[in-house]
Amino acid sequence: MQLFYTSLWSQTEPFFLSEEESRHCVSVLRHQIGDKIHIVDGKGSKVLCEIILAHPKKTQLRFIEKIDISQKPSNLHIAISPTKSNDRFEWFLEKACEIGVGKITPLICQRTERNKVNLERWNKIIQSACKQAQVLYFPLLKEAIKFEKFIASSSENTLIASIGAKNKISDFSKRDNATIIIGPEGDFSQEEFKLIRQLGLKEVSLSENVLRVETAGLVAVSQWNSLI
Repeated sequence: MQLFYTSLWSQTEPFFLSEEESRHCVSVLRHQIGDKIHIVDGKGSKVLCEIILAHPKKTQLRFIEKIDISQKPSNLHIAISPTKSNDRFEWFLEKACEIGVGKITPLICQRTERNKVNLERWNKIIQSACKQAQVLYFPLLKEAIKFEKFIASSSENTLIASIGAKNKISDFSKRDNATIIIGPEGDFSQEEFKLIRQLGLKEVSLSENVLRVETAGLVAVSQWNSLI
């Protein structure tokens, strides 16, 4: 089933798809006036609509009904260092959305090799991945933040992915919310590990092998979801 995205929809007034979604709907998929399509808003709603204006830049829709689906938002927050290769990080975003994640924060560590992030492009990847996977609650993509500032406000539900740690994610009981932090290639610096241990944050091992950043992020998402 093809889904379309709009953040705003109305039960009483006609509303529009964005130019990008309109082009895909009308120019690519060849939908016409009278066709019925499903839209999502990324906040849990799935709505059946009728096309009343099939325009490649501004397709207009009329609400028909809201579809009830028992889907809940993820309680997992992944804070992860962007990879030098943008393709690798975008792969992580796509797959994490398919598996299920509630929030993603790009984390700038001392050894992070990419300090500039394209949130607009990454949000489009998130939208596309969630539509493809029929995920109704899109993860929130936060602004990039420095590691020191991020962990200063961390809670007891924060887990640090650390090579060689004794504990695993499965050793901790599922909580209402959890944050898992994934460091950069080459792991956290000595100064960052010192800060982690001063704050008493829990370190967990994701694998006996040394994982790439994007692989570690995906393993963390998978292991946490397996607890649900």
